[in-house]
Amino acid sequence: RICIIDTGIDNSVVNFSYGYDFVNDDDDPFDDHGHGTQVASVVREIAPDAELIVAKVLDEDGNGYESTVLKGLRYCVKQDPDIILFSIGTTATTPGFCDSNKVAAECNKAVDNGIFVVAASGNDGSKNLTCPACASNVVSVGATDDFDEISNFSNVNPTLDLFAPGENITT
Repeated sequence: RICIIDTGIDNSVVNFSYGYDFVNDDDDPFDDHGHGTQVASVVREIAPDAELIVAKVLDEDGNGYESTVLKGLRYCVKQDPDIILFSIGTTATTPGFCDSNKVAAECNKAVDNGIFVVAASGNDGSKNLTCPACASNVVSVGATDDFDEISNFSNVNPTLDLFAPGENITT
């Protein structure tokens, strides 16, 4: 069971079990941006039998509020997933851990309760991580290119946990 917190998912492209749209406050987490659907496509390729749950927290421009992300995170935790996946992050970054941030604290609490939480490090090429990747208990992931080199846009610092393909991923 994987709960994806993102821009939603287009069910005509990637099947999912259920979800909630915290942007429009309804039961249809339709992806009007495309990012969440792309992320879900990659997840479906890696784990084709996983049950996908969706929390749409970002709008058609890929923007949102921390309060909406918190609602989505709390929703995901209540669904009792094995994994919570954030391929999103705040615009604010930090060189160290950000455990005092509300989203980071909730993510750490989810990990303490047995949920594996993973988050993208950020895409502005800085030496700081976005939240929730900067939470001390969250597995933070940077991006690599087609040559298995660190992508020039990937945020990287000593607290980063691992790298994964992040460029030209075909679905």
